[in-house]
Amino acid sequence: MTLYAPYELACGESFPRATPDPATGLSAPLALHYDGVTKQWLLDGDEWASVHPADQAVALACCFRRGSLAPTPTVGFSYHLSDVDDEQLDSDLLERTRAAEPLSQYLADGTIELVQVFGERVESGGIKVRVEYRNWALSNQIRSVTTVV
Repeated sequence: MTLYAPYELACGESFPRATPDPATGLSAPLALHYDGVTKQWLLDGDEWASVHPADQAVALACCFRRGSLAPTPTVGFSYHLSDVDDEQLDSDLLERTRAAEPLSQYLADGTIELVQVFGERVESGGIKVRVEYRNWALSNQIRSVTTVV
């Protein structure tokens, strides 16, 4: 797999393979696990770590600024909140998280339920965002994605 394989598999025209790649012996998961804190696609041993596609949708929607992924310019968030005061930060983040793609599609069909969105300003001038949600395709367990934007 190339350096860009995670992006291509997650967002591009190529689709994951169920069988190992003959050139590398690696098989791709159905959805790749992206960590918003480290900004890395995770590995499980020698292979890409996998997650449920709806969990990946939450990570992509919350960890990438809309327009930053060339193959899919509509994917991501629009957290431009420098002018929002701290009292309205969480409610503004919640509104923008609901509109983030592809998360909004999973919210509309009931696969994902947003539980809570927290925001905290960090010294670098960014915002640490923690999104808590339920993936009803798997369980009622609360899951979360954290990133700094």
